[in-house]
Amino acid sequence: MIGSAWAVLLSASTHAISGIASTSPQQITAYNGGWSPKIRDYHEAVIEHLLEVTKEEFDEYVLRYRRVESTFSEHQSDLYFTTLKNSERLNRDFHQLPFPVFQHSLGLRQVIAHTGNTPKIGEVNSVEDFLSYKVGQVENWPDVCIYEESGAKVIKSARYSSLFAMLNRGRFDYLPLGIIEISDALSAETKYQDSLAIQNDLYIYYSLPVYINVSRSHKSLIKRIEYGAEELIKTGWLHHEFLEYFGDSFNRISPSKSKVLILNNSSLPSTIDRAFSDRAMNTYFQKDSQFIELPTDTTYTVEPDGTCNVLRDKPTNAQ
Repeated sequence: MIGSAWAVLLSASTHAISGIASTSPQQITAYNGGWSPKIRDYHEAVIEHLLEVTKEEFDEYVLRYRRVESTFSEHQSDLYFTTLKNSERLNRDFHQLPFPVFQHSLGLRQVIAHTGNTPKIGEVNSVEDFLSYKVGQVENWPDVCIYEESGAKVIKSARYSSLFAMLNRGRFDYLPLGIIEISDALSAETKYQDSLAIQNDLYIYYSLPVYINVSRSHKSLIKRIEYGAEELIKTGWLHHEFLEYFGDSFNRISPSKSKVLILNNSSLPSTIDRAFSDRAMNTYFQKDSQFIELPTDTTYTVEPDGTCNVLRDKPTNAQ
């Protein structure tokens, strides 16, 4: 079993999987809504391989997916991926396991900007430069709190589909999206191919762990997921599969020209936040890249309605 969850991190349509006949296969419902198509495909490859490699130690299984984005579907499922720490209520219902499914890269962002602004945004060289621009995000994304904590002005949209039109109209200056999905995201917006572009040498990074939530009512599944996650990491399968899906995204990085803005994520213990950042910088960039760290003297709380409450003076005992 996995001893330290953080140590591991630093190291409805139906899809039925059939194996050796069993009189009582384990019935599993996985929620996989709210992610981009490529990430959904990757999640499902990971889940299915995890369940396959645990068949000898655990039951045969039938796996079904709920893919329509819905908080109800999420909380009525047996397992799902999330970037959010469980609330007190969810802690009663779900066991949460940190899992490095994206190899510490989910918080590595590139930015899309209007073609008239990309040269200017590419000249960001200081905290002051970064804070002079407005960033666009979906209002319920966990990233919003991280940007607001940094002091950035965040323009929010209720829907992801509206962000590109808002950017094109100048409502905000740039749209940061994950490096593993940004090219596909922009390619899908065919009407903006001539007016919007990716700024190739500017990156933003913040620690963004991914967790698997497993229903506490499904105790044997919790043990199975913990055992399978350890197997996928130990055998190297997870790293290989990640590169199969997303390796091209990192081949486009030009380390000697890159500028990386490193933001604080005070929802994590400070030692974990620093370890994530250091691991990502050492993995994806080189020493001659330019690293710009934003101040870390803030913290935030999240209100029940999802609103961020940023505290400008972090308590001295904050971890």
